[in-house]
Amino acid sequence: MLHALRTWHESGYCHGDIRWENMVYVPSQEFILDLDVVYRHPGYWMLVKLESPRRSSILMQEQDSASKFTCQSDLFHLGTLMKTLEFPLTHRLLWIQQKLLSARDRTEAVTAKKVLAKLNRTKKCQSDDLQSVANVLLLPALHTPEMTPESMLVMMKEMVPPAQVKAAESSGQASRPSRSLSLY
Repeated sequence: MLHALRTWHESGYCHGDIRWENMVYVPSQEFILDLDVVYRHPGYWMLVKLESPRRSSILMQEQDSASKFTCQSDLFHLGTLMKTLEFPLTHRLLWIQQKLLSARDRTEAVTAKKVLAKLNRTKKCQSDDLQSVANVLLLPALHTPEMTPESMLVMMKEMVPPAQVKAAESSGQASRPSRSLSLY
């Protein structure tokens, strides 16, 4: 879905109605081009605009966005839909959800392209291995001259799933650095 949103947004459009009913999976297809050549087209997800007599429940909860659609609202709605998934989210998916939900507050310029870039950099990490994700994202930052301890802590906090941050803050552990997270 992030790929579909990136394409829409880079073309200057926002979808405005991100919900499960408007997401379609196109399965892989095989085409015989010659007697011995088979072309395989991988499956992919796409966004469609299905006409529906009812408004999205997400839009009904928002008073200000019913008349204004932005690329950031598309990303926020995708993050909101992730809350309805019926399986536990891995660290990477929780990070993606947190980034998508933060698109709404506009304190940072969250785009589908930026989220996909960070997601691709962590592709080879085990999905539940926060240590590997931290190494991939933080090690390059260590060699950046303008990196300060404060900015490093901000980056680390962004990577920890929101539920774990809240639990650490409520138990008073948020101010202490984690001893289990080594960057080497």
